[in-house]
Amino acid sequence: MTGGDYAAGVQQDVTLVIPTASNLAIDFSQATAAPTISSLSPETSVVVGDGVADVNMPTLKGSAAANSTVAVDDGSTELGVTTASATGGDSSGHVSAAETAVDVVVNTQVLTASVEASVAPALAVMATGAAATASVALAAVAIGDGSSNAPAGAPQVPNVLNSYGANVPTWQVAGVDYHVGVPDGLTLKDPSTISMAGVSVDAVHHIVKVTGSNVTLNGYDFSGGGGWQVNVQAANTTIENCNFVVGSNNQTPIYGTSGASNLSVIACTINGAGHDCNPTGGLITYSGDSFTVDHCWLHDSGSGMIQQQGGGSGSTITIEHNLIQNAGLLSGHGAYTQLFTSGPATVEINYNTTTQSGSLSQGLMTDAYQHGEITHNVMIGSCTFFTSMDIKTLSGTMAVQDNYYDASKAYGFIYPNAGPDDSSSLSIFTHNVNMTNGAVLQDSTAAPTISSWSPDTGVVGDGITDVNTPKLSGSAAANSTVTVYDGSTKLGVATADSTGAWSFTTAKLSDGIHSVTVTNTNSSGLVSAASKAVTITVDTHAPAAPVESGYSIVNGNHALVSGTAEANSAIAVYDGTTVVGAATTTASGTWSLTTTALASGAHALTATATDAAGNKSAVSTALGLAIVSPPAAPTISSWSPDTGVVGDGITDVNTPKLTGSAVANSTVTVYDGSTKLGVATADSTGAWSFTTAKLSDGTHVLTATDTNSSGLVSAASTAATITVDTHAPAAPVESGYSIVNGNHALVSGTAEANSAIAVYDGTTVVGTAATTASGAWSLTTTALASGAHALTATSTDAAGNKSAASTALGLAIVSPPAAPTISSWSPDTGVVGDGITDVNTPKLTGSAA
Repeated sequence: MTGGDYAAGVQQDVTLVIPTASNLAIDFSQATAAPTISSLSPETSVVVGDGVADVNMPTLKGSAAANSTVAVDDGSTELGVTTASATGGDSSGHVSAAETAVDVVVNTQVLTASVEASVAPALAVMATGAAATASVALAAVAIGDGSSNAPAGAPQVPNVLNSYGANVPTWQVAGVDYHVGVPDGLTLKDPSTISMAGVSVDAVHHIVKVTGSNVTLNGYDFSGGGGWQVNVQAANTTIENCNFVVGSNNQTPIYGTSGASNLSVIACTINGAGHDCNPTGGLITYSGDSFTVDHCWLHDSGSGMIQQQGGGSGSTITIEHNLIQNAGLLSGHGAYTQLFTSGPATVEINYNTTTQSGSLSQGLMTDAYQHGEITHNVMIGSCTFFTSMDIKTLSGTMAVQDNYYDASKAYGFIYPNAGPDDSSSLSIFTHNVNMTNGAVLQDSTAAPTISSWSPDTGVVGDGITDVNTPKLSGSAAANSTVTVYDGSTKLGVATADSTGAWSFTTAKLSDGIHSVTVTNTNSSGLVSAASKAVTITVDTHAPAAPVESGYSIVNGNHALVSGTAEANSAIAVYDGTTVVGAATTTASGTWSLTTTALASGAHALTATATDAAGNKSAVSTALGLAIVSPPAAPTISSWSPDTGVVGDGITDVNTPKLTGSAVANSTVTVYDGSTKLGVATADSTGAWSFTTAKLSDGTHVLTATDTNSSGLVSAASTAATITVDTHAPAAPVESGYSIVNGNHALVSGTAEANSAIAVYDGTTVVGTAATTASGAWSLTTTALASGAHALTATSTDAAGNKSAASTALGLAIVSPPAAPTISSWSPDTGVVGDGITDVNTPKLTGSAA
């Protein structure tokens, strides 16, 4: 920003410039006697009324107590003050406020106004931001002033705005704040050396002729030899970083014939050196379709600057971010941009700087055009007659906004017939500032808004609907007439209610894209600028039914289906009425998906396509397929050998044999956990067997699956758990014995826990026992013969592995003597032999060892 702040002088309003503020949220205070902030301007490049501006020094307007001093605060920071008029409005039209450095992209300000004691106020009222009751947060808007893409170098006229005080633009101004034209320090090439397809060089007459498409001329010095001309006769030519000076040849530096289109002139310096160029007088003369002049410096022409000479009636002319100085006379005025009667359909003249001195008159925009924009330009002239814009014939709407001009000379800003509130309503003026006094030239009514439309069918927010009579709603001036347009076609009118709300349902719109805008007509018949366009795509036609081109069965009971349909449509595949899969087609219309699990048996899959608008196609031709069920899980009925204790699942054989049943003639796959051990083939009865390779000692969980002739795999069988133990326990220890009952031995010792102990007398088992969990054991032998004995013991584990014999335990059994005999006793009184006696001390006789 150069030269300070600006303010808009609006009678009977409080007007205050807020320096370098961006993304504003305006707080409308409701406290008693508090001032009001009634509007924010300019609201540029977006929907008027939404509080969003692409300038960082907006002007506030409002009302307050007559003759009071109004202070505007950003939070707790005072931004500036102004004085209300005797009727409660701004009497000065300008506020001097110190510029505050604020990030124009990130920061959001909440502004409030307060009334302070003035020199002699009728009422001294103080109201601060604390009285605020509502605020509206506004979104960020980027400033496209061209500074971010400016060529390297110092600005050419850095001081040209200094005399205007605060009444200058807030954006970076071409030639004032940044350099335009050929970048400083760039080494330029001799155009006579040009050698490329589609380009011919006439070094004698100094003409470079472009007859091929897509040619770029970058970094050439066309100033030598009396001045060169680039003659463009083809499409998509770019002339960039080039220097031109008109010399003795008096040739138009850049000339485009009727065969040219889409010419771009970027960062070039063109010095007319006071010459009236041939053939038409302009420094750039063009008769083709569409051209752009951007970041260029054009100066000191003997006649015009940029001329569109017929042709191009359907094209776009873009002239932006240029410094244009001192045009000569052409038919009574110095034409900076001369667009003749058959001029372009669209004109974009934005962010340019023009200065003029020494000639009778100048004009930035002259003669006819259809529609477009003239915005954010700075126009200064010290010539006798100054006209910023001379618009003779309007055949379309032109937005003229945020231009800053010095109109102190004759004729003023606009000549002769276009201007604010013109009867044709084709020129829309918004916030055009006279830099000599800060006065604002603009239309009297603000543009309405289109806040929403419905129904947005299909994907919400994509702007596509299958309804061709959408309903629009928005806001406008209370009780005003809102006119709705589809492009340039009037669709109808609606009346805003007392709150400004309005709605409108269109007649049937054709399928396709519609750019809908609205204007606002107040009670005086003044028509506003158009609202920001809302783009609605109507699509009422359902797509064609999809084609299911093929399938494959995956994972046994899923189908991978593929096909074609309308590009970017949503595909749904049905099994009967049940959706079994969904996909989105590619840009070329192909699609594929894997269905959910399908039941065994025949299926007829169909598909539909739904486009972005929500239109659903007819059902496709059915795709027939069959799901074959996988076989039942096989069984493992037994395994062998189960050594040791039968049924305990422990074996000392590491190659057990499994047997079981499966589907006849199917393939049985055996697994140890997830490790495949091998396969077996079931016989015609379904019986199968499989002997494993060597298994490691430990527990093994064996399962089997069945694969039928269709390749379908069953679930796993019930697991068979086998513990393999191929290692014999250590030999037991016989720790001691005792003789019991004369010829039995009570033997004790230790061995592997829970093993079976057998005690041997030679090879004869004379006792068995089982060890405890701690490995202890004891047993009593059977009767042992008299004499010496060497008892040994073995230990057998649960798998049947038998240990070596223990060290022998020696012991001896001593036999008792033979029994003696009683051969007689006496006296046997009475009857001899009856064993009865009357003597109680009988005498026994016999024999013994």
